Amino acid sequence: MSSPTSARLTTALLLAGPLLPAARPDALLLKDGKALEGTVTDKGGAYEIKTKYGTLTIDKAEVRKVLPAPDRIAAEADVLRKVAAGLCEEAAALHVPAERNRKLSAARELLDKARLLCAEADGVYTGPDRVALDKAAAEIAGTTQRARELALPEPAAEPPPAAAPPPAPLPPAVAKAADPGATPAVTPANPAASAELGAPALPTKKDLRDAASMPPPAPKTAKELVEDLASPDAAVRKAAADGLAQAPVPEALPPLLEALRKESDGRVIDALELALLRQDVVTLLRQDAVKALASGGTPEQKAALVHVLKRLGGEPAVRFLIDQFVMKGDEPLRLETASALKKHKAIAVRLLIEAFRKAPSRLDLQVDIIKLIGIIGESAQGARFLLPFLETEAVREIAVHALLKIDRPAIPVLLQYGLSGGAKTRNWSAQILRHFMNIPSESRSSDELTRWWVANRRDVEAEEAAREKRDAELNWPVDEHDWAEYDRPVIDRDGNELRAGRYRALRERTRRPMMDATLARELQDERARQREERIKAKGLAPAPPPVAPKTP
Repeated sequence: MSSPTSARLTTALLLAGPLLPAARPDALLLKDGKALEGTVTDKGGAYEIKTKYGTLTIDKAEVRKVLPAPDRIAAEADVLRKVAAGLCEEAAALHVPAERNRKLSAARELLDKARLLCAEADGVYTGPDRVALDKAAAEIAGTTQRARELALPEPAAEPPPAAAPPPAPLPPAVAKAADPGATPAVTPANPAASAELGAPALPTKKDLRDAASMPPPAPKTAKELVEDLASPDAAVRKAAADGLAQAPVPEALPPLLEALRKESDGRVIDALELALLRQDVVTLLRQDAVKALASGGTPEQKAALVHVLKRLGGEPAVRFLIDQFVMKGDEPLRLETASALKKHKAIAVRLLIEAFRKAPSRLDLQVDIIKLIGIIGESAQGARFLLPFLETEAVREIAVHALLKIDRPAIPVLLQYGLSGGAKTRNWSAQILRHFMNIPSESRSSDELTRWWVANRRDVEAEEAAREKRDAELNWPVDEHDWAEYDRPVIDRDGNELRAGRYRALRERTRRPMMDATLARELQDERARQREERIKAKGLAPAPPPVAPKTP
């Protein structure tokens, strides 16, 4: 039998159906993490998608989901939110805590579904397409806050009365006569030894029935669960994290982050991250404890916070990362921050461009943002944002570096906007294009560049999809070389010619999984210890440290 909540939701969806926009799939989410936006047509065993660059045919086995148009997603999420809002108002009229909280729990489930609908479109739709999604996400956050405010604390269950002391055990013969259904006593081979060991009496059926009828222990409070996070027993820590995931409270955020930073047990780590991910992002980021951790925490605590926000994703989390770490120039965490922004590159580049325009007087910060956009490697908004800087000599070399880091996925933007820009923009766009296409610099024909792209577009897109997949497997790696490469000269002394190799082709073999500084130090110490053990096992003396040559 369906519940009243599911019946109400079904009715609302049926009534809202005619009001929703036309159901036209607008994007394909592939299993390798890539998203293709355009007009989708079902061709039986494959999907045909018409993008602004041409038509692609994608096998259905490679597609994870067909994503509807953003206005339809927003409309479906709004239906769920309105049903949840109605449940909240019904709950407000109830005064019994258990009944009210039960109805609010159903409302929160609907809000979670609505939030996931909007979150799945993050990174796929950008620009004007995001207006409806952002509005729906804001309304969902407000309704979620309303549901939290309406929740009532439930009284703790009264402890069961103390059990009467058990009667003294009867002799076996008397016990058998008095209780025929009792479990017969087993006569030990050596009664004296059993008496010395103090063997306990076996429970009777009545004892088992009494134990089964005992009420369950009262659930632990949030404070007790937070204290259990520091337990030496991994099972207790996991149970505490599971409890905080089922009943998330903002006060548990700092202890959860600290526990995540110290934890080594894989099952407990999964439970801690689930507890953090169950927190509402908007409400979570409004907490003073989170801001205090971002500004005054230790490097390890800040790194843990960046890691959690990287997992949470979404515009609020990305905006928090940019405001608290990029705009404040947090140098020790620039690798972790860049890695988190790289994972959510479409949202990150849009917000970085906004931050760039809000800081016109801070040239150092603007230069860092240009570098960061190149490291993130987003090929649509990022590449187009970088083109105007090719006209300015002061930052031209940094902009060229950034475009080279984006690599061949920037070709469509360079062809469409770079070759039609100012004189310097046209010149450098053509040079970068010839560099990507391995066309001799003597060739000045733009038609040749366009023909190359038409012939090789599929190969470039497949190369980019494979690279995105590798980056995802390595947890979106960023290292010091990504920043240091900006210090290399990329333009000749006359300032007219390009001289550089392709960054990605050179760096592909040296990529390593992204990890925090603490884990890197632990891994280095472990390797040194293993090396010393191998040397001792072979009976060899450790190699002396190298002696630096004397300078004349």
